[in-house]
Amino acid sequence: MRKTITIPLYPLTRSGVQKDREMFGGKYTLEMLKYLPQKPKWSLYSGDVSVRVDFGFKDMHAGNVPDIDNLLKPLFDFVKGSLFRDDRQVKAVRAFIHGGMVQPFIRVAVRDYVPVKVPPITLDI
Repeated sequence: MRKTITIPLYPLTRSGVQKDREMFGGKYTLEMLKYLPQKPKWSLYSGDVSVRVDFGFKDMHAGNVPDIDNLLKPLFDFVKGSLFRDDRQVKAVRAFIHGGMVQPFIRVAVRDYVPVKVPPITLDI
């Protein structure tokens, strides 16, 4: 079963929290706490998980949006305890940045991880 949360983002104000500035380069604040379930209605994943993350921003001008890899780790740290127990459970990630959104957002979808068999790599040197 897939569990999904969508978190609206708002422009950072001068009174924004320092952690907000560190996580999103000062562009957006993490008004997330009110959107994350304090006591989720579902049980947290206890095994390995696969995660899809969609970041929606108003515009995508150069330098306006942080690198996607810099967005993922703090986000996983933030949602642990609401979707999964620990970010070490994340074994697969699909992440996307979308521009042109009227309301900036982050959408996180989590499901059970299904391992993919990868053939061994041979190097011809």
